Amino acid sequence: MRTIDQPIDSQEIEILRPGVKAAVPVDLPCADETPTLDMGIALPPKGFIRDFVDTYTNLTESPAEFYLATALTVEAGVAAPNICYSFAMPVRLNIFSLLIAPSGLARKSTALGIGQGYFSRLCSRKHNDDLPEGFRNIELMSNMFSPEALADGLEHSNPTGFVSEYRTLLGNGGQKNYQANVLPLLTDLYDCPAEYRISFKANKRAKGGCSRTISTPVISMIGATSPEYFTLSSTDVAGGFLGRHLVFYSQGSERVIPFPYKPLAGVEERLNNSLFAISNLRGEMELSQNAKHIFEENYRYEHEAYKQSKNKSNALGSFHSRKGTFWFKVAALLQVSEDRSLTVSGDNMGRAVHIVEYCGKCYQWLLSQIATDEWQATRRDILGFIRQNVGCTKSQICRSFQVKGQVRDGVLDDLVEAELVSAREEQRGSRGAPAVCYYPVSLSGHWETIQGEQ
Repeated sequence: MRTIDQPIDSQEIEILRPGVKAAVPVDLPCADETPTLDMGIALPPKGFIRDFVDTYTNLTESPAEFYLATALTVEAGVAAPNICYSFAMPVRLNIFSLLIAPSGLARKSTALGIGQGYFSRLCSRKHNDDLPEGFRNIELMSNMFSPEALADGLEHSNPTGFVSEYRTLLGNGGQKNYQANVLPLLTDLYDCPAEYRISFKANKRAKGGCSRTISTPVISMIGATSPEYFTLSSTDVAGGFLGRHLVFYSQGSERVIPFPYKPLAGVEERLNNSLFAISNLRGEMELSQNAKHIFEENYRYEHEAYKQSKNKSNALGSFHSRKGTFWFKVAALLQVSEDRSLTVSGDNMGRAVHIVEYCGKCYQWLLSQIATDEWQATRRDILGFIRQNVGCTKSQICRSFQVKGQVRDGVLDDLVEAELVSAREEQRGSRGAPAVCYYPVSLSGHWETIQGEQ
C-alpha cells in the first residue's frame, strides 16, 4: 500500500477514481445506472467518521453511505466555524448534504436522527463552556424558519440543520410560503462570506425596516427526501442551490434488523468525546505535497473533461464548478476525523476525490429523475416561441415569458446545447451592440426531435 510520502502518478489517481471515463465525466447517467460508493476506499482507517459509520451500519438498516454523509455534516457543523483553508477566498469546512432514497427502504430519518443526537449533545456540552471573545456558539437550526429568524440566529451562533423532509425547505415544489426567500439566502451563505449584510422590509418587529450585518456566517445542513416526491422549481435548479449539495443516493442496505439496539457501553461516549475534541480545534488547514499533487492532477483532468463535454447545462455546471471546493472540504473533514491533524494527507485527498465523484453521479442521477415541471414547461414554450418568431431576441423572449433572467438563459443555453435552436449575433439597427438572435434548427436535422419537444 502506498504511504503518504510516496509520489502518486496519474495512473494511480485513476485507481482512486474507479469507473470514471474521461470522455463522459459529466453526462447524465441512464435511469437504471444508480451510483454506488466503495466504502473500502472512502473511509479513513480510524477516527470519528470511521467509528460512526461502522457502529451504526452494523446496528441499523440505514446504508453506510447515509452514515458517512451524516458524520461528515455533524463534523462540519462543529469544525467549520474554527477551521479553514487560507486561500485568496477562505474555504471553510461547512457542507450541505442531501440523502436520496425510495420511501421506506433506506431509513433516511434514522441516520439523520442519530447524527442530530450527537450534535445536540455536543451543543449542550459546549454551551456550558466560556467562549473566547468574538466566538459564536454552535446551535441546532430549526427545520422551519424565515430569513429574518435565520439572520437573528446567525448573530450569536453558527447553526447546523437536520431536515428530515427537504420538501419543507424547498417550499413543496415551489409553492409560496413564508420560507420562499430562504433559498437565495442559504445559497449566498454557503460560501461563508467575511461579511454578509441582509435587509428586511417593515414588519411587526421592525416597522421601519431593518438590516443585519453578520461577520463570517457558517451554516452546515443535511436533509433527506425521496425522488418520487422531490419536485424543484426552475429557480432551485438554475439558481445554484442544489449544486452546492453533496448528494448521497442509496436503494437501501437490504439488511433486516427488527431491533436496532444501542451501541455497546462506552461506544457512544467515545464518539461524543471524539466530536468534542474536534470542536476545540482551531487553525488553518494545509495540504501535504502528495495531497497537492492529487488535487492538481484531478483539477486539470476535470477542467479539460468538462470543456470537451457536450452537456453543459446550468444545473450540471453548478456542481462541477464546486468540485475543487468539495474536495478541499471533504479531505479536511476526513483528516481532522482521523488524527485531528490540520495537514491533509494524500490518502485523504484521494478519498475525498472518490467520495465527491460518487456524489457527482448521485447529483446527475437526481437531475435525471426529479420532476422539474416548471423548467420543462418553460423549455417547451420558449422552443415553440422561437419556431413561431424566427430570429427573435432575448429581450423579446423575456417580454413574452414572466421568468427570471437566469432561468431564461439556462433554458436557452440548454436548447442550444441540445441543437434544437441556434444563436447568432446580428446587428439590429445602426447603433448599439449586436443582438443575440435565436433560430430553430433546420427541419432536416431535428424535425422529429422538435415535434417530440412540443
